[in-house]
Amino acid sequence: MKNPADPESFHLAEHGDSRQRQWAGRILPAWPHYEHFWRHYVVPLTFQALEPGNYFVRPRIHKVFRHLADTQYAAWFHVALMHQWADYVASYRPGDTGHPWRPTEALYTFFSHALSLVDATHNFGGAVDVVVERYGGRPPFAAVPDDRHPGTYRAFGPDWGFVKDRELWKFAIDDNVSEYRNWLVHRHPVFLQNNAIPRRGRVESWAGLCAISSLALDDTAFEREFEPVVPRLRSVLEDFTMALDCVWRVAFEALNEVPERERMLGAMGNVKDGERGLTLGRILGVREKGL
Repeated sequence: MKNPADPESFHLAEHGDSRQRQWAGRILPAWPHYEHFWRHYVVPLTFQALEPGNYFVRPRIHKVFRHLADTQYAAWFHVALMHQWADYVASYRPGDTGHPWRPTEALYTFFSHALSLVDATHNFGGAVDVVVERYGGRPPFAAVPDDRHPGTYRAFGPDWGFVKDRELWKFAIDDNVSEYRNWLVHRHPVFLQNNAIPRRGRVESWAGLCAISSLALDDTAFEREFEPVVPRLRSVLEDFTMALDCVWRVAFEALNEVPERERMLGAMGNVKDGERGLTLGRILGVREKGL
């Protein structure tokens, strides 16, 4: 039974929102620290202590906590959508009217979410830094602000976490996003050929409209230059969730160790005027107004 005073009694698969409940079984085995962090530092920002089952974040929490809640959720959102699009590609059958998008379009969306995941994770690190510093600690990520977009972050500092943590995060980005992002998102389309994707390091050679005609010039190129797309997408997800668990572990430990932790928890749970009347029914009722 859930006990609002005991964070360990909360489980994402039961007490999260619909997307968290839907994907918890798939994502948490590789990213367990997401749930640890959510239990201790996001649930206190919700209405759960006032109304069990009301998972919505309270609207009058301080902006530093709002950024913390928003960025941790954004990362989950993008990972869940990456899983969803990978599943779509895996289930696609040519001519199936139940599949309105072709795998090439799904591929673009998958890697767009991967790029947004990187941004969301850097912003999460920045949000953690702000909270930790506010309550007397040393920012664990030393996230680098993005001067083009005030309030956002473009990278972590050079010394966050352990060396292995930094290596896993760098590998997830460099090996899985950078090359595909440059071509898929910013330059030329990358078409799937026979449900296969260009191998890493070969995307440039097989991007654009000439890819299929170039393949026709060389009967041996396909097996040499391409790999099955579904295992590749699953591998990207595995690399990212392993790296994300490192990031969320560092964040969890940093908030656990802030010198003024009790003051921080008090501020997180401080219910403001007007919030007590926002029941789950009242919040959900907004969706029925046709706004």
